[in-house]
Amino acid sequence: MKKTSGEPPRFVRPIQPCVVRDGDSCQFSAAVAGVPVPDISWLKDKVGRRRRRRTRTRTRIDNDKK
Repeated sequence: MKKTSGEPPRFVRPIQPCVVRDGDSCQFSAAVAGVPVPDISWLKDKVGRRRRRRTRTRTRIDNDKK
């Protein structure tokens, strides 16, 4: 049986806090790495984010090893 090597998920660039007034916009971003590629979920108070017109979630997979 062949052993596969992996890399545990880790934050390469952690999420930074964002404080705004009601009605203002905010953007969160982070960079994670791991093998296999980690599955990403955005949560607030341990609850998954619901799809709304005012919010967007984008995930980009960058296979570039630096």
